[in-house]
Amino acid sequence: GQYQLQHNSQEILQFVSSLSIRKVGGIGNVTEQLLKAVGVQTCQDLYIKRAEIRLLFSELSSDFYLAVSQGIGSTRIEPPEERERKSISTETTFRATSDRGQLLETLAELCADLAKDCKDKAITGQAVTVKIKSHDFKLKTKVSQMCQFSNCEELILVTAKKILTNLLDSSDEQPLSLRLMGVRLSELKDRNDPSLKQRQGNLLAFVRGGGSSTQASLCKANTKKFQCPMCGFEVESLNILNNHVDKCLTVNDVDDQTDASITS
Repeated sequence: GQYQLQHNSQEILQFVSSLSIRKVGGIGNVTEQLLKAVGVQTCQDLYIKRAEIRLLFSELSSDFYLAVSQGIGSTRIEPPEERERKSISTETTFRATSDRGQLLETLAELCADLAKDCKDKAITGQAVTVKIKSHDFKLKTKVSQMCQFSNCEELILVTAKKILTNLLDSSDEQPLSLRLMGVRLSELKDRNDPSLKQRQGNLLAFVRGGGSSTQASLCKANTKKFQCPMCGFEVESLNILNNHVDKCLTVNDVDDQTDASITS
């Protein structure tokens, strides 16, 4: 049945105080056991034990429990599209296999689907996570950072492939047989975020010739030059500079020997 409360703080507090904590949305079996361990049985106990709860639980959780103890809740219904998205992912299950080629093919399909979803939603991300479940239902995840925010299928695939290879190669069981695989992109930003406008194009864009002239000039301007202390000649690599200095020293030694012989 339903119970209607009058809009009265005293009546609300009286009703809430006797409620079991298990009646509160957001307090499940595990949380219930943790709270009972510190002597919390009812919502009134949440207030009485507020100091212990503050020490044992996170600030967010303790604030929530304190609000519950006072009958304070939220009646605002937030549509999914208004919530801030933390990550976007895709995964699939399949017949257990250890075939490396088949697993990489599955990974490529997941990355393609993920990149398409990101482009459709106009979002980019920087952290790529690969999730795998072995044939004996053991779950493993590993995350790696891309060099920049992106929703490029190729960049996501390169990063995910490196992660998957590491997970497979570092497993105690060889070859590792998998039955589930997933790819997640997190640390998201809107594709039109102003902070992304100043970033250089990625390496793939330059390889394809997609880098802008401005980006190319910036890249050229940022190339460090090294000057030979003997003749002032400038090079772009320390290795080239070392070889050049050796030649300069050799030439100078020959010149010194020639001058000495002429003098004598």
